[in-house]
Amino acid sequence: MKDRLEKIDLIKERANVTYQEAKEALEKNDYDVLETLIDLERQSKLKDEKKAGEKSESKKETKTDEKKTAPSEDGISQSIKGFFKKSMRSSFILKDKNKEQVLKLPLLIAALLVFFTLPFSLLVLILAVVFKFKLIIKHDDGKTTCFNEVIDNLNEEYDSRKENKTTKASDDEEVKDAEYKINLDK
Repeated sequence: MKDRLEKIDLIKERANVTYQEAKEALEKNDYDVLETLIDLERQSKLKDEKKAGEKSESKKETKTDEKKTAPSEDGISQSIKGFFKKSMRSSFILKDKNKEQVLKLPLLIAALLVFFTLPFSLLVLILAVVFKFKLIIKHDDGKTTCFNEVIDNLNEEYDSRKENKTTKASDDEEVKDAEYKINLDK
């Protein structure tokens, strides 16, 4: 435990990172300090050597004041950047009946097209489903989502619920008929 804390402190001293970032970077590199520093250097998060040697209390106080007043660049802006990068690496793919690719766009571009041309794009998407085109989203991690399968699953679920409802209604009618017959027998 002490060894890990010392390594985190060492990374924090040499790089412009928080304790949490230092811990995550060390975990990513199996607590190898050198590999972690190289990784942080690639991300341009290392401090200048001159600044790393100077440790005055006034600088520490000004840094904490700056952190309180400056907006967090790591928070919202990093999330937004990550979202845009992920959506540009993901793809919207349209395939025809023969499974030949007709259209491939980055997911962000496809979403913007749908948003700005909403009535027309909804019509095109509905027609694509009706004419058995495959609407696929390929995520940046390799997973794929086929909207046709989702729609088919929803249709099957609807049909099964409808069937259950009709069988339940016929069962209820049989019970009522049996009760009516019992009452007539009395």
